[in-house]
Amino acid sequence: MKSNLFKRGFLSLVMTQFFGAMNDNILKAVLIFMVINGAWVGVLGESGSSIVTCCFTVPFILLSGFAGQVSDRYSKRTVTWWVKSVEIPIALIAGYGFYVQNLWVTMLALIALTCQSAFFGPAKYGMIAELVDESDLSRANGSINMLTNLSVIIGTLIAGMVSDVYCPLPYRSPPAPVDSSEPAGPYSLAFQAANMAEGEDKVDALKEIGFSTAHVKELDTPQADASVAVIVATYDKSASSSNDDGISQYQKDKLELARKNPFGNPSLPVIALVFVAVLGWLASLLLTPLPRGNPELKFEYNPFSTYIETIKEMSKTRLLMVMMAWGYFYLLAGIALLIVPEYTDIMDTTRKNASVLMGVLGIAIGLGCAVAGLISGHKIKPRLIPLGALGLIIFFFLLAFVTPPQVGMQATSLDVLFSSVALFIFCAGFSSGFYIVPLQALLQSLSPEGERGRFLGTANGVSFMFLTLSSLVVMLLANAFKGMEYKMFYVCSGLMLVGAIYFLWVFRGTGLLIGKSGSGSVMETGGVTAGGVAADTGVDETLSEDADATICLAENSVQSDAARDSPGDDRADADDDAENPLPGNSDGSSTS
Repeated sequence: MKSNLFKRGFLSLVMTQFFGAMNDNILKAVLIFMVINGAWVGVLGESGSSIVTCCFTVPFILLSGFAGQVSDRYSKRTVTWWVKSVEIPIALIAGYGFYVQNLWVTMLALIALTCQSAFFGPAKYGMIAELVDESDLSRANGSINMLTNLSVIIGTLIAGMVSDVYCPLPYRSPPAPVDSSEPAGPYSLAFQAANMAEGEDKVDALKEIGFSTAHVKELDTPQADASVAVIVATYDKSASSSNDDGISQYQKDKLELARKNPFGNPSLPVIALVFVAVLGWLASLLLTPLPRGNPELKFEYNPFSTYIETIKEMSKTRLLMVMMAWGYFYLLAGIALLIVPEYTDIMDTTRKNASVLMGVLGIAIGLGCAVAGLISGHKIKPRLIPLGALGLIIFFFLLAFVTPPQVGMQATSLDVLFSSVALFIFCAGFSSGFYIVPLQALLQSLSPEGERGRFLGTANGVSFMFLTLSSLVVMLLANAFKGMEYKMFYVCSGLMLVGAIYFLWVFRGTGLLIGKSGSGSVMETGGVTAGGVAADTGVDETLSEDADATICLAENSVQSDAARDSPGDDRADADDDAENPLPGNSDGSSTS
């Protein structure tokens, strides 16, 4: 059968998701950089990045369940078009907030953008199963995850560059020494200028905001884009030497320069956000027509009742644990994503260089997802999950154990790219692809067709609950790891170890990870009858290499049906359960 992966419908979905993920990432990343060491540093306290992440995740929790119902009732194409249309005015509001340097307007826009993304999530994931054959689910998920992470890479790089232009950071001259025996001084905080006239203008601007000793100095080795240095202030004491309040004058001046932002370009964020939003809207117009859904479906407006009802249905099978294992990854990913922007201070480098690390993470996850999809082919291979978990345990540990180098503000992206930090981040990201692709394919394959949007919306909401929990974990750990945020990767490694042991224990004997006969490493995603053998041989409850492992999720109900029905009905009952592995009506609708 010819694959649908290269047809207009799926390609349009991929591009719509591509630009949507890029815009989400640009807005969130620029905001995080600004509260860490930019124009809004200190406004949200020590854990500003965690608060921004909470604003990003909580709307998903409150809306994903209802959004799943919307995607079940209406055409997923229509839902997608509406949410992408709303993204453009939201981008304008966010850009205005940056332009007038108003944190609260920008935060409001972030919440609004998250709300529209919450409605796109269930429609997007449900649409994959409508646009491609079931046998292509693993490859489709691998492809869309790979390209989504490519968009995250581009978005993070754009966010880093936008942040550096919107609120430039001064550099230390001379750079901090590589070893820990830092000399007492002297050293300076400085900006670069293309020529003497520009340098004098910057000196005047600095004097207006209180830096009376600012002056211009010609560079010993002029660069292509700079010939003079604008010296903000000079220090004799070590940068780590603290005053009575525990903060050195060097650090105070850096924070003051960030808050007053004398040399920023306020228009760049709005240009970037609106441009990407328009591209996403144009991509959504190319989606092919899709089924209307279930117009008789009645909405449940309680944000948690849908979760509770769906989780109750999931709890009757192993699907609940599949969802929890998938969501648990987002707890670890959330902590990691809050640590990486801190490398601007940890490695004393620019936000653009810190975004290179985010880009490395995105590339690694994308490659891991793509390789996992290729290995899976037309099957789902859950045995990749513990392999991915092992990689995460090892490389999270190494990220905390090995001290990052201080490369300096004038370091190139290559200096960061070839650091030990980038290597360990790449390996951890690649491992995560092996962990999430089989779980995501299982969620899509095993969700009832008539209510796939509700089930996936619930799974999406649960993943964002874990992301919110990650923000709370970082808030609690922030003071303990202040100045050594990378040590929080010890927490990630430990949590992954505990989670891997728990989920391996829960899935024992189900055939999901290790079959009953030790061979259940493969799940067919189409064309195999219940029981793992030809229909005319009856029901075989053992999961073999070629079995459809979806039946293992419902094998308890198969056994109970077989016990109370006549022997002549065994085959029909098994076939029915294979087609509808979750409890419910034969058409996949809810029994509630």
